[in-house]
Amino acid sequence: MAFPPMLKLALLLLAPFITISVADQTPENQQNPADGDDILVIGTKTIKEAVGDFIDTTVAGPKGGRNVGQYARFSAPICPKVFGFSQANDKAIEQRIRGVSLAADIRVGAEDCKPNVYVVVIDDGKSAITMLRKKHHRIFGALPIYKRDQLAESRGPVFSWKAIWTVSANGTSIHTSDGGSSLASGTGGGLSDDRFAASRTHVNSLIKQPVQEDMRASYLLLEKKALAGLTTLQIADYAAMHSLMETRADPDQDAAFFSILSLFKNKQAGRDIPDSISEWDLILLSALYSTPSDVRARMQRSAMQQKFIKEVEAAQDQ
Repeated sequence: MAFPPMLKLALLLLAPFITISVADQTPENQQNPADGDDILVIGTKTIKEAVGDFIDTTVAGPKGGRNVGQYARFSAPICPKVFGFSQANDKAIEQRIRGVSLAADIRVGAEDCKPNVYVVVIDDGKSAITMLRKKHHRIFGALPIYKRDQLAESRGPVFSWKAIWTVSANGTSIHTSDGGSSLASGTGGGLSDDRFAASRTHVNSLIKQPVQEDMRASYLLLEKKALAGLTTLQIADYAAMHSLMETRADPDQDAAFFSILSLFKNKQAGRDIPDSISEWDLILLSALYSTPSDVRARMQRSAMQQKFIKEVEAAQDQ
């Protein structure tokens, strides 16, 4: 990156941005991401060990394992769409997600782009999932039935899934999704129902793979009752981190205490919650999207770890 991570975060995210609270909290009481330096205590672990642990506890393990599978990510520009808050809050959260993406060197679509990152406020997650499965089942794409069952049985307050296609190394589809539809009528968004055939790309290499895992859409449903006391800054940063990668952390699992992904788990447990996305969160996003997408997961992870350590050491030298 041209700038150290936290400087870049400040430049991109602290530009004119109106923070509108969800609860009775004023902007004056909110802490900006760049207020003070992040302090991370890693005990006796080396930076390499701490970074490796953070990657493994944050990014979901790839389907097929490290030796066969690959970590998925968006290849198309990010285009967030938010529903369920006030119109001003919807736009503020969308802009914040765009800002986080840009800070992590992730491409962002134009304002009139077709949405591929959905964040929706709902009253009851189980009822919403049940309704979607009955009336709009194609929105789940190729998500296996057992995972849809897990969604329906989840305790919440977060319900999420992603449409991931296996594509050839040059980006054309090999395995198509079942299609999809918009989460809200009249939005013009959602997954395309286009079907097209493509041949597998042949790669004469022991390193590069003929395919890659392409994230086509991300859906994040948040129960309204769980948002009480949170700011749009926290919600938007959580949505960005959760939506732009396949995360291992969810409300039923422990995320790193400093990660924005610990937001709901810590809130439910009465522990301190992050005010915004952390430096390590941002570096991890940047590392994931800068590493090769057409190699095996173990090589992706190694590249992420190397880039991560380089960024951390550069930040410590500031």
